[in-house]
Formats: sequence, structure tokens, C-alpha cells
Amino acid sequence: MRSQQQYKKIGVVGGVAWASTVEYYRQICQWSQLRHRELVRSGTPEMPEFAIESVNIAESHGRRGVAGDEASWARFDAYFHAALLRLQASGADFALIASNTPHKRLEAIRRGVDIPVLSIFEVVAQACAAAGVSQLLILGTEPTMQGQALPGVLSRHGIGSCVPLDAGDRVLLAELIAELQAGGSGSADSAARQIGALAERAFAAAAQPQQGRRAVGLACTELPLAFPAQLELASFEHAGHFYINTSLIHARAAFEMALQDGQTLARRAATEADIPELLILRRQTFHRYMAEAGMAIDADTDLIRVRFQLENASVLLLGGQIVGLIKMSRGDAQDPSEWRIHQLQISPRLQGRGFGSTLMRELMAEAAAAGASLGLGVLKNNPAQALYRRLGFVDEGENEREFLLRWPAR
Repeated sequence: MRSQQQYKKIGVVGGVAWASTVEYYRQICQWSQLRHRELVRSGTPEMPEFAIESVNIAESHGRRGVAGDEASWARFDAYFHAALLRLQASGADFALIASNTPHKRLEAIRRGVDIPVLSIFEVVAQACAAAGVSQLLILGTEPTMQGQALPGVLSRHGIGSCVPLDAGDRVLLAELIAELQAGGSGSADSAARQIGALAERAFAAAAQPQQGRRAVGLACTELPLAFPAQLELASFEHAGHFYINTSLIHARAAFEMALQDGQTLARRAATEADIPELLILRRQTFHRYMAEAGMAIDADTDLIRVRFQLENASVLLLGGQIVGLIKMSRGDAQDPSEWRIHQLQISPRLQGRGFGSTLMRELMAEAAAAGASLGLGVLKNNPAQALYRRLGFVDEGENEREFLLRWPAR
């Protein structure tokens, strides 16, 4: 007989490199054992099921493209995309890629994949914001440090970023990563010292943030292996620097996403009594994007927008607490087949964990059963547009601030 504890099945794209893949697996299993003890359960601890697609790191390196040349990354994207499709076919409920570098290409890699893929950049940005980090030094492979993939996600959470500018330091970092990938004995102490010295030089060359704390982002899944005594810590102080372990943050988010107990969003009709909490939710989820778009974010405007279509609103609940909102009108007397999503908000602490895609699929199924289509508008600077397009929404037009999307295509 199965125990009461159940997990979602985790799909892992591993092998880039094998040592970090081992850490993901070890940590998630270890947390499962700890949870079993904390719940004072007897018998054999229940573990999440895994499907692991371990790719060839040499093949992935050989398929890397050139910075600024989108077409040159097509073979790289296809390699990881195929691995995700195999995980999907295996019955995985969601997937993760146990490496930072492919997340630079995550939108292209996961296009057409139906299961959620947990973004390491998103959960790391959330963890940095929670820790009061105002500037993150990004240390990783050359592709990770290039471009705006990770800096863009950090910026959306109000966090600045910098990278080593010295060419010699970049070569040193690449050599350290290769050494840690190889798992050479006795290399950790030396690597930790060199990382600390590199961070000193990089911070000295970067602009000082006006407030908040600086952190060193170990944004390559091998780099935390340089700090074996801190491998169980998502963030830690070492020799005067504050470090962020991206691998452990990602693995922890995967463990929490795998937990079934209390991890589905319930819906109930919104009421006037919910307005104070909905105002807070609106500030957390919309204000940054509205301010960037030049839209009003004063208290009176917020109240007007929260009250708008309140009769068509449902609050989203997790463990009895309001964590989101959906406003959707289901057509009218003239055209009952024209449904429209006016607002979708999910608390930032839950974003990137598959709740949004699960909810959208539920709404799409409801619309399909009623023979209706779904329309929505999304601010052009809101990254949620990637989710909608991934689910099959297509562009139907635009205005000054929004893309207008529809599902299914006419």
C-alpha cells in the first residue's frame, strides 16, 4: 500500500556536468528523507520518482553558438529540447535542466514542451531579492556571462548585475570550472581562494550599488563544489564575500514543486473583503511593469483596477491563503463564445513553479469545452507573454503598451 506522502515525478536533464547532477539528486532525496522524519512517519521514506536524461557534455559544448548570432544556437537548442521531450514522454510532471548555461536559451529550448520547465534564473532572482541583494556578480560559463538573459531576470526583481571584465579572469574562471567538472581531489580549497580573489577584482571594477548588499553568484553548477563545507547552504559568507549557490536554490525549488501536499491552487469567487489583500498582490505583481510602461500606479488607480470586473474575479488560494487572482469574462449575450482574461496575477514567490501554466491549461480546457476562444492583453515588458505563447496563444494585434493574444488561432 502506498504511503500518504506523494510527489510529482521530476524530470532532470543532467550530465552538464555529472558532478552537479549528482548534487541535485542527492539534495532532493535528502530533503525527502528529512521531511519524512519531520512528519514523524514510520516505514521507508517515500521519494519522488525521477527520470534523468544525462546528455553528453562534450556534445553540448560542441553545439554552442556565437554571441549575437541567434541562428548559430539552433543545434544547441534542439539538443536540449529533444531531452525535454523524452522526459515529457517518460511521464515527468515537470522538468529542470541541472546546469546554468542552457537557461540562457530556455525560451527557445522549451518551446513546444508541454510540461513546466523550472527556470534557474527566475528562482535565483527571487532568492536574491529575498536576501536583500542589490548587485550580483555573475560567475559562470562564457555564454552565461554574455548577454542579458540572467541580468534581465535579475533586473525585473530590482537587482543589478556585473561580470568579470578582465580577460585573464575569464580564462581563469573557465579553467576553474573545467577543474571542478573533472572532480580532481584537493582542488576545492585552491578554487575557493581563486574565486574569492576574482570576486574582489570584479567588484573593484564595477560600479558600487547605492544601497543593499553585493553577492557573488555561483552561476555554474560546478562552482559551488569549490565550497564543500557550504554545499548544504543556499547562501553563505566565506572569506568576506556573500555567495549565492544557484544549484541548491534550483534544486530546492524543484523539491518544493514536486511536493503534492497543498501544492495545487484552489479558486473561489472574489469578494469586497478580499480587496485589501488584492491591492497588495497588485503592487507585488504589476507595479514594476506598469511603471516601466509609464502607467499610473497610485493608490486611487489601483483601487479602481482592483474593483474592475470584480464580479468576474476569482482569488487563487494555496493553503487557504490568497496567492493570486484571475479575472475572466465568459462572453456576453451577443457572443457567448468570446471569453476574455482581464487579469492573471500570481504571487512572485510562486512564479516559475508551474502554477501559472497549470491554471492556464485549466482555463483553456474550460473554454474548449464551451466552444469558446480566449483573448487577453499583456504588457509588452511583462515576461508572462512567453508563457502564453508557449501554451499556443498567438498574436492578434497590439496597441501602444500591450500585445493582444488569442487562443486558439482564428
